Amino acid sequence: MERKTVTQTTNPLETLQKLTKVKIARLGEEVVERVFPVGTTVKDALEAAGITPRKDEEIRLDGKPADLNAPIQEDEVIVTLVPRIEGGK
Repeated sequence: MERKTVTQTTNPLETLQKLTKVKIARLGEEVVERVFPVGTTVKDALEAAGITPRKDEEIRLDGKPADLNAPIQEDEVIVTLVPRIEGGK
């Protein structure tokens, strides 16, 4: 039986990960800027920046509510930790 060898050529530029700048801000504290691969989770970005979300904080990704598993997309992103506000009656 004859064996065939399949050679796949890839463009080296295609294997590079896309990176995006992320600003992480907690109300009343200094803004931290880092660069992460696109697709990094909010949780991993916060951990890398040395920030642990508090139970009384809401996480926002570009101004919209997000959870820790939300992936960071391309382009500049802002992760904000703000106090939760409970509604009235």
